Amino acid sequence: MGTQTAFAEYSESKYKAKHDSQKFRTALHRLAGDDLFAFFGYLPVIKVIPDARPNAYALPPDTIMITEGLLGFIEHPDELAFVLAHELGHLTLHDDKAVSALHGHTLNRLYKQELEADAFAMDLLDDADIPARSGVQLLRRIHDFGSTRGTSYGTAYPSLTIRLRRLELCE
Repeated sequence: MGTQTAFAEYSESKYKAKHDSQKFRTALHRLAGDDLFAFFGYLPVIKVIPDARPNAYALPPDTIMITEGLLGFIEHPDELAFVLAHELGHLTLHDDKAVSALHGHTLNRLYKQELEADAFAMDLLDDADIPARSGVQLLRRIHDFGSTRGTSYGTAYPSLTIRLRRLELCE
């Protein structure tokens, strides 16, 4: 498959597609090299959706959804690499049903999957010589933003506090 790269779809968004598409491509290549298919076994597809909430999620078999709200929190290319690595962790480690359907799973299993995706991300970042603190910095900003507004951005995932504590151990 050579040097095939991921792409971004913006059919429902007015976000700056060309600018972000290059950022996504650069981050993926930093994480996995030039042959993404050989590295992951699929070509990641990245879609930006018009939602102000900071969020990203994986849709099997190959898609990463990122909200405009999350892109607004990202201050450094290393933070984007963390987000992509975390979602790639879900696509790589967790079966289709576990990633795409929240109902029918215990809260403990969902917590476990989030923490596994964080660990996967930390390994990818380490292999690419990207500092682990990039993920911590981003999650801290999201945590602080949510805390000041009285929201945790959902109860289906481990609190950002738990994730931050675990990730800080990787720094």
